[in-house]
Order: sequence, then structure tokens, then C-alpha cells
Amino acid sequence: MFALWTCGSPFGQLGTVEPSDEQPIERLEIAIESAARTIEWCRKFIIISKVTIALGGLWLAAIATGVERFTPVAMIFAITMVIAGIVGFGTNRSTAEQASERLDEAERLRAHLIDRLRLEEIDRP
Repeated sequence: MFALWTCGSPFGQLGTVEPSDEQPIERLEIAIESAARTIEWCRKFIIISKVTIALGGLWLAAIATGVERFTPVAMIFAITMVIAGIVGFGTNRSTAEQASERLDEAERLRAHLIDRLRLEEIDRP
């Protein structure tokens, strides 16, 4: 019997994996695909966040050097872009890290369950 600890994961709570359980490998495959999609979305939003930070910073530099005419609204908007980019970057990075941990755990459990099946290779004619 294999103890399955999945605190806050899509696999459920503390339990056991029995040979009679319905499709545990299939559930793990779905969780792996879900985590991979989450990581990919987070990567896209991280790039968007970095671009937002850069554009806001450039706008602030343009205002500070006099290239762009100073107005309070422009200054507030540029600062807002930088702050929003930083927040977006941080939240998506932490979400991607959590999804990566879930992905690694699900892949480890899937490999363990497949190994427990003791599949044998057959010769083809």
C-alpha cells in the first residue's frame, strides 16, 4: 500500500492507492496536463508583466529627462504600470513555482504507480 499525501493538490487528501482504485494514473495525467497549462499561462503573463515594467520605467525616464511633458496623470499612470507589472510578475512567478511542484509530485506518483504495475515487455513476431 502506498500513502498518498497531497496537501492542497487536485489528487485529494491523505489516502492510499490501491490496485482497485479507479484510474489513478489517468487522474494523475489530467493533473499533470493541468499543471503544465498553468505553468505555460504563467510564463506568458510573466513576459507581459516584464514588458509592462519596462514600458512604465521608460515612460518615467522620459518624464524625468523632459522628453515627455510632465503631467500628474502621466506620472501616476507610469508609476501604476511599474507597480502593476511588479505585482503581476510576482504573483505569476509564485503560481508557476507552485504548479511546478504539483507537476513534479504528480509525475513522481505516476512513475511510482506505473512501476507498481510490473508491466512486462512482450516479443512481437
